[in-house]
Parts: sequence; C-alpha cells; structure tokens
Amino acid sequence: MTIKGSVKMTALMLVFLVGVLTACSGSDIRSVDPADVEVGLKSDPSPAKASQPVTLTATFGGVEPAEWAKAVLEIRVDGSMKLVDAPKTPEGGYSAKFTFPKAGTYEIYVHLYQGDFHVTKLKKLEVS
Repeated sequence: MTIKGSVKMTALMLVFLVGVLTACSGSDIRSVDPADVEVGLKSDPSPAKASQPVTLTATFGGVEPAEWAKAVLEIRVDGSMKLVDAPKTPEGGYSAKFTFPKAGTYEIYVHLYQGDFHVTKLKKLEVS
C-alpha cells in the first residue's frame, strides 16, 4: 500500500470512528441533574383494575434518553418488590404489562438507566 493509500485509509477510519461515537453518545445525559427529571406514569385501562392485565407506560421529562436507555418498573406488592423491564415504545415512552393482585394504592419506582446515569422516581397508582 502506498503512503497516499495509507493516508486515505486512516482518514476513512477516523470518519467512521467519529460517526460511531456520535451515534452512540445521544444527549450528554451526564449534565442532567436527577432532581430535574420528571416522570409520568399512566395505566391502560385507566383506572387500573385488580386481577386484570394493565399496561403501564412511563414517560420522562427534563432528560432525553438515548435509544438504548433502559427503564425498569419496581412495583411494591405486599411488602416485596417486583421488577418489570419496560422496553421503549415507538412513541418514546417505556411500557410493561402487569397484573395487580388486589385493589389498593401501589408504590411504583420508575428507574431510568443510561450508562452511568441512573434516576429513580416514586409514583403511586390507585388500583380498583
């Protein structure tokens, strides 16, 4: 390979690397104060009914999660916790199905994970 070809190859690799790093970085979430992150939680159907499957959808404000960010719903049931993965939806929220065993007010901790960034917000849901 000639020196000219080697320079072209190096330049091409640099362009590729910059493209990969830019695509993976998303927004600079490290500069987000977790206190500024807002979480919305809705159920479908609403109101949620005991012993029937419910779709829970979490949305985030004050932060722009990357496509690869992960959300987990930590649902407190009778003193124990149930962890439910909530994949990202095409609409930008994070949804999961869950069946509440009985009527009452449930504490749901919504976790957002993106690299070293982790935020947890408590939401309450009334189930009839």
